[in-house]
Amino acid sequence: MKNTTFLLLFIMTFMSCSKDMLDLTPRDSLSDVDFWENETTIQGYVDYAYHMVNEYTATRVTDGRMMSWGHYRGEAGDEAFAHIPWGGGLEITDGKINPSSVSSIGSWYDNYKIIQHINIFFENYENGKFDVAEDKIKLWLAEMHFIRAYIYNQMIKAYGGVVISTKPFTSDDPVDQKRASYDECVDFILDDIAESLKGLPVEPATAGRITSGVALGLRAQVLLHAASPLHNPTNDQSKWEAAAAANKAVLDLPQYQLYNPADYRNVFFDTKSQGNTELMLSKNARANSGELIFWFNFPTTLFGPPSFGGWGLATPIQALVDDFQMADGTPYNRAIHGDAPFENRELRFYANILYDGAEFSQTMPRVPDASEVGYKIETGTYKYIDDSGAVITRNGYDRQGGVLQEVNNYTRTGYYCHKYVRDDTTTKFNVGEPVQMIMMRLTEFYLNYAECLVMLGRGAEARDYILPIRQRVGLPDASLPTVITMDEVMHERRIELCYEGFRFFDVRRWKILDQTFKDAYGVDVANDLTVDPPTATYDYFKVQTRTYDEKLYYMPIPQSEINKNPLLEQNPGY
Repeated sequence: MKNTTFLLLFIMTFMSCSKDMLDLTPRDSLSDVDFWENETTIQGYVDYAYHMVNEYTATRVTDGRMMSWGHYRGEAGDEAFAHIPWGGGLEITDGKINPSSVSSIGSWYDNYKIIQHINIFFENYENGKFDVAEDKIKLWLAEMHFIRAYIYNQMIKAYGGVVISTKPFTSDDPVDQKRASYDECVDFILDDIAESLKGLPVEPATAGRITSGVALGLRAQVLLHAASPLHNPTNDQSKWEAAAAANKAVLDLPQYQLYNPADYRNVFFDTKSQGNTELMLSKNARANSGELIFWFNFPTTLFGPPSFGGWGLATPIQALVDDFQMADGTPYNRAIHGDAPFENRELRFYANILYDGAEFSQTMPRVPDASEVGYKIETGTYKYIDDSGAVITRNGYDRQGGVLQEVNNYTRTGYYCHKYVRDDTTTKFNVGEPVQMIMMRLTEFYLNYAECLVMLGRGAEARDYILPIRQRVGLPDASLPTVITMDEVMHERRIELCYEGFRFFDVRRWKILDQTFKDAYGVDVANDLTVDPPTATYDYFKVQTRTYDEKLYYMPIPQSEINKNPLLEQNPGY
């Protein structure tokens, strides 16, 4: 096999967790037999495919949806704003996205690294060089088929049709192929999922491994996107029927149920061993485990308020804040509720949004000491009378101009994220505390199936699948219409799944990007404590100007890839 020299490099790389997985420069000689008949090295090879998905796809706006990075994908649309372009979304919202500046967004290259890794595995299997138990081989094959399907699904959501590669390539044998059509890619992905279902278990032997339920979930996701207006402009009902059947199959699986903890936030923190029955694919990481400690274990640091040690990245924008309903299930209306915008909102508002005056952690250390200022988030200004009788106005500890010296670590919108941000630990770094990295949960499929039913003209049935999601957060049944429309589906997805990475692609597959790619706004709260009772005024201001462009329905293919493969056709508008 022409990739023999890759094998020793793989072992070296696997042990060092280097990113140079596809450096094909000969380093030594290692026979295929030495490597591919050793169960330990093969298992390591499969395990590294999991690692590559976690590492390469976790920090890309258009790619994988690891726990803490759902916030960053929100930054690229109408969920959040980030003043530091780590997640890549800022390049989209400020209009600078182009084929030559996609280093932080364009995951084309990293995805093909994973595909190459998997294809090398398949080529060796086809050569029949395994000397391992058949059940183990079936599991390896199933996992690799699933991971390839997962990666291709992420790619077609970002780029549309892509190059389908099933054989390994070398620097002397590059892949010079045209992009397959979107529908051809969907068929390929579904075939890979079907292959994975031949060997995946119902329950994994180790947490975080792929199961048959997860594969069925991926199939349901793929078919939902394929049926959506972006890819189904004629509204072919057979595509909606297929998507409905696939999503209902997930809901019918006996091993998953909606989780209804006393505290709704525990949906995102409780593990399966703690009774979280809706988790389908997740991984628990601890800050002292050494598993990508910085990026994946510190959502409190990345997105939390600075007075508790956070950096305030990817903060909520007003468009999302205003879309959370009132506690009685009626829409928030600034003209009616604007004098007290943070009062009497639905439970998920408080679970997802930190605002001026919101109570935060009573266990984490605070700067300044909590004994002096309490535990409330301070994003506003505070007018008060000091001990000498002078009227003083000070900036809150969590806003620009506060006394904290972390100059850049403050919200630009007046809000902080609460979702996934732990407030029950004794340290901002969550040392020793498990951090739930959720990649798939059952609630999504309730919403998926409801959408399919609406699109098939069965809105009354769809209500039965949105209602339980609202019931567990205390919203009255009467607040939901008896016949569901797409407006209700879109709203419920926006709220229930916010900061989980869905919205970026939802507004694209629904073809409503022009309605949602709007200027970002925030709020400035001025508190007057010199009067009794204290008052607050709210000034809404523009944080960022955003200009809609139709080309943003797809991401640009990096120009460097087109230069290497002249058969690649760039997406329209780039």
